[in-house]
Amino acid sequence: ETFASADHLWVVRNCRTSIPLVKTTMELEKHLPAGRSLPLLQPVEYEACGRTFLHPWLIGFLLAEGCFQPSSVTVTTYDDFCVKKMMELMPPGVFLRRSTMPHNYQLAGGTKRFAVNPLHTMMGEMGLTNHRAWEKFVPEQYMMGSVADRLAVLQGLMDGDGTASCGKVSFASSSRTLAQNVVDIVRGLGGRSKMRHKTDIYYTSPNQCEKKRARDAWIVTIAGLPEGMRPFSLPRKLQSMKAGRSWTRKFSAIVPAGNQPFVCISVSAKSGMYVTDEFIP
Repeated sequence: ETFASADHLWVVRNCRTSIPLVKTTMELEKHLPAGRSLPLLQPVEYEACGRTFLHPWLIGFLLAEGCFQPSSVTVTTYDDFCVKKMMELMPPGVFLRRSTMPHNYQLAGGTKRFAVNPLHTMMGEMGLTNHRAWEKFVPEQYMMGSVADRLAVLQGLMDGDGTASCGKVSFASSSRTLAQNVVDIVRGLGGRSKMRHKTDIYYTSPNQCEKKRARDAWIVTIAGLPEGMRPFSLPRKLQSMKAGRSWTRKFSAIVPAGNQPFVCISVSAKSGMYVTDEFIP
């Protein structure tokens, strides 16, 4: 949701004709049943914010499949493609070492037993050390990266915890913050996304036949990325993608929010329009 004055100008489309129209909030309130939707957003360009320590895809994949302990960083994956990509994108002084657990790898550093792993320093400076699955987040410098970098972060996250099935593309996480980060990345790239809360989740494992209660999950549905942008880099997930039903962001309701002070904003764009909260143009 967002707040706007009665005379705020919106660029909207009629769902039947797709012709862009400029309407005030008051006019939209009177004609909301006509089915007004928001126009597509071009990818947002940010100013650089802080130093990026790891390749954008790698930080995304580690957030999806990694375990950040004080003394080690491990990752679990069944895809050889992801293993090879991690090896290619490792920072200097860090290498991938197979663990004793199946499909589990350790991101080790140095050659001596007590050598300092530079990855631990990087994760610490990004505030991710010792963060559990439900506490993960995308560091700000990656949220504010270039369009190409943000797409790479998204692909890393989706290659790990993303799904393509029946024409739908989605991401799941026990971290609400991480899920909201994915929503913001997709919308900032010009795509559409929405998040829902899933409860009553149970799980089993090869060594555990009895169902156990799992943490709640946050599911992000993704659609409408601009032409040429793909949410995955993993070939098997790309092959599972199908052309899904296109959906737009529509006004669900316009309701009075009381009397509040507002500040008029003027921008240099010829249209006079700008992007506000939740990437609403």
